[in-house]
Amino acid sequence: MGLSSERTLKGRVGELHLQVKDDIVNQLLQEHNIAAHQVKWASRYLDDLNTLVHCSAAIACVAVGGDIKKTIPLLTSWYLFTLSADIFDDIQDGETAKYNAPEAEILSFALLSIALSYHALCKLDVPPQTYRKVDTRMRVAYLSAASGQLKNQTVTSEQIDQNQYLANIIETSAVPLAQYFVCGAYLASRSNEAVENAIYEYGLAIGTCSQLKDDLEDIQTDLRTGNFTLPILHGLAQREHPLFSELQVLIDRKAETPRIREILSEMGSIDDVQRLLFVYLQRAESAIQSVSHLIPKEALELLSWKRK
Repeated sequence: MGLSSERTLKGRVGELHLQVKDDIVNQLLQEHNIAAHQVKWASRYLDDLNTLVHCSAAIACVAVGGDIKKTIPLLTSWYLFTLSADIFDDIQDGETAKYNAPEAEILSFALLSIALSYHALCKLDVPPQTYRKVDTRMRVAYLSAASGQLKNQTVTSEQIDQNQYLANIIETSAVPLAQYFVCGAYLASRSNEAVENAIYEYGLAIGTCSQLKDDLEDIQTDLRTGNFTLPILHGLAQREHPLFSELQVLIDRKAETPRIREILSEMGSIDDVQRLLFVYLQRAESAIQSVSHLIPKEALELLSWKRK
């Protein structure tokens, strides 16, 4: 699939996403040791990606005068990396039933995805100095995600620390995304430090927002796997609240009931996390608006959090 120069930037980004997705699926099909059901794992994951968020590195490249086609190896590397991270997360949470395969096979596929991710990055057609900068950023992204995942152990009601949880999701999700976004700017000849710094702060904010959004949507799933996320931690921190005892009992039983969300709502936990989410959305907008005079309007509109 070619990337037309006549289309809008949003259209070209959409085409880019489909091309990268198709390239990954085709590459997996050509691997001798990859089963058809494993390719379906990858395809299912790629189908659910937020295109504008995960293609923001390409938008960042265009924002500073770069060629969107040059970002294909970078996006391919990122998609494969996040695929592996998603699988590792499922393994840690005990959510592997959807794979319908032995855990050893699932783990092996995740490790293969990491190897293919690094191989894709090696295909960047850039000067050695630029490649070293991108490689360094991506290594930091990988290490930050791994470090955060190790720290993100199951939390009990006796180990409640909302601040540490927030720090962990920033390290696991936001820092890698921010590093990746900046790599997109590196691929453009007109990139400058002001834009790179703004894009990094933007990525941090968007990455944090994405995780907070998941926390709000997946409360019941998280409780079933013993994963105490921010809305739950907020509720459990209110020991003097009249509904605390009921919440504690339901959580200890891992009860699958909408009553838990109702209680968290009545305790103000849902609203509190939603307010925090909005704070980070505002940070994303402020970061990108700080360099709005340096970025073409079309790219600026796509980077706006209002479009995510």
